[in-house]
Amino acid sequence: MNINMDRKDPFDLDCARAAEVNRENLQQILADNANTEYGRALGFERIQNVDEYRERVPLIEYEDVREQIERTYQGETGVLTSYPIRHFIRTSGTSGHRKIIPLSEEALRRYGNIKDRINRDTMKLDTSCKRLQLVTYRTDPAGPPGKETLFSIANERNLFRNGWLDTEEYVGGRSMYFQPGMTSFFYPKLWAGLLEPEVETVESPFLYDHLLFFRYLESHWQGLLTDMRAGRISDPEGIPASVQEYLLDLPKDPERLARVEAECRKGFGGIARRLWPKLRAICGIRGSVYSAEDSALEYFTHGVPRHFFCLVSSECFMGIPLRMDEAVYALMPRSAFFEFLPYESSENGGKTLLPHELEKGKDYEIIVTNFSGLYRYHTYDVVRVEDFYGESPMVSFRLRKNLALNLSGEKFDVLTLQHAGTLLSGELGLKECSFAVDSESVPGRYLCFAEMDQIPDPETRRVGQETLERVLRELNPEYDDLRHLKCLAASELNFVAPGTHLQVKQLGSSAAEQNKPLQILRNEQQIDAMRARQI
Repeated sequence: MNINMDRKDPFDLDCARAAEVNRENLQQILADNANTEYGRALGFERIQNVDEYRERVPLIEYEDVREQIERTYQGETGVLTSYPIRHFIRTSGTSGHRKIIPLSEEALRRYGNIKDRINRDTMKLDTSCKRLQLVTYRTDPAGPPGKETLFSIANERNLFRNGWLDTEEYVGGRSMYFQPGMTSFFYPKLWAGLLEPEVETVESPFLYDHLLFFRYLESHWQGLLTDMRAGRISDPEGIPASVQEYLLDLPKDPERLARVEAECRKGFGGIARRLWPKLRAICGIRGSVYSAEDSALEYFTHGVPRHFFCLVSSECFMGIPLRMDEAVYALMPRSAFFEFLPYESSENGGKTLLPHELEKGKDYEIIVTNFSGLYRYHTYDVVRVEDFYGESPMVSFRLRKNLALNLSGEKFDVLTLQHAGTLLSGELGLKECSFAVDSESVPGRYLCFAEMDQIPDPETRRVGQETLERVLRELNPEYDDLRHLKCLAASELNFVAPGTHLQVKQLGSSAAEQNKPLQILRNEQQIDAMRARQI
């Protein structure tokens, strides 16, 4: 893909010389961190080039540097990085323990507002229209940052702090964009959004949020319009008083409300553009794990272009899309020093490749050396090279190694669910248990099928249900957050007859697979077989 030189954006110029920028990143990181404890141990000051770096510095995962990260978290400086740490990003761990990923001021500075600049250009936004953000970031951007946070919150706070985020472009302004006490989103967002006819984007971190939003509208539009006309908020739970006052003070155009009612009465196929004729894009992250939600959303949006606005992990802001309706991302050259491990390589073997050495059509795991203290770090994100933008690879997300189940971005990996099963079995005396997702219900939920020697009594069922939910929430902060926001329904514990797991394991399996425990149910045949033997 040719570089868009007409845009005259530094991002495009960096992509034109991405190989050189990548080397510059490494030289900068080595020089700035040579005197850290980690840098001294590995001789950063003696490393002269990329080849020497790959020879002397090992590939690592979180457990290799957990102790150093914990020390940094406790306030020690100069352990992994010389850059001041602004946040620690919460995420689930690969062994059932939390991970806290450091995020430095230097990394935030390099991310800058590239995403917003390029996304605006790609979507061709009209500044006279409004943008509708479906979630509210539960933080005060002007207040002191929380020590632990989610990446999305850290990024939005950084944009606001540097003057790159104009919340007045969004329906509801700052009070609806940032609001620490807001835990109920859809009711107030719809109230304000339905009164604004010139909405050009509907945005959220994940497309799954859009599906929940439109299904909420489908179920609650009559009660919402009744409240709006009566000037009352019938269910104020989770809506701060200041937001309630804002909603009640909004001018209520009877003609607009009548138009909204008429469109809802026609049905909800294609409702998005019938409510907002100037709608240009539905914005949210989508990879292969989100395809089901993406497909279901089409019923409500009927051809409204999608904008899959970034490729990001807790460790690094990696890429942005350059075309609508394509989940293909140009690597952001200044975000990190990037290496790629061919997907067919073993975990500890195989030589890494640099971005300009990749081949179209092949799959690679991204290895990052970032500006927050992680060196040659396994992200476990596997991408496919689709094209090049100048010298920068354009990639699509394929899968996450060890990812087991995911509904709305909580991303349970295999080992975390194994650990959850161990804790659950220990507390309830289970023989076996397995996990699945119910994506047919809205919101979705996690299922656990448990097997024990005897038929459980009502008290065991009650305690088991409470224990399952507690364990999942303790092991995965994203799951806990999504449950708190009601974006996921409560998990469901189902007891099955003794011997069920062995029988289900044999469905479509070869003899070589029989000794592997059945812990993750990945298809409807297995789930249906489990349900058929519930007790």
